[in-house]
Amino acid sequence: MLDDVSKLSDDELHARAQTATARLALWILQNGRRDTVPARLRRWARLAAEVLAEPQGKRALRAIFSYLGEVRDDDFIDIFAKESHSPRIEKLAMNHNQRIREEGRQEGRQEGRQEGRQEGAAAVLAKQLQLKFGVSADERLSGASARELERWSARILIAASLDEVFAPD
Repeated sequence: MLDDVSKLSDDELHARAQTATARLALWILQNGRRDTVPARLRRWARLAAEVLAEPQGKRALRAIFSYLGEVRDDDFIDIFAKESHSPRIEKLAMNHNQRIREEGRQEGRQEGRQEGRQEGAAAVLAKQLQLKFGVSADERLSGASARELERWSARILIAASLDEVFAPD
């Protein structure tokens, strides 16, 4: 049996004979991507306190915050937490946001290191091409992938011409 909750009103969804976690999760799935009137949000944010009191409630709220973080790019999680009037939920939201920021910083650092290695490899290869063949291939090198740079860097050691360095596989 399929249970289509997409057409249920807030009152019908709130009155369902389900756990607080299930009702809140269904409401978030139904409304999480929409602009929500603050009065509607307040009612559901307060239900989060009931979720937190359930077994695995903390884990459920973390999952809900993760989902909201994926489908929204605004401060909905913070507003939702404030509307709950629960310091514990506000702290969970704050911890979630801090974790996301830290993950973003780590990703940025990794990407920066990779870009730096790639730029360094391109600079070394450009110098080698200049010394061996007396030419600049900066245009070709600037759009190259890490794999291409590695392949060309190995080929320059045995290539007799520039065409041999850049020959397709």
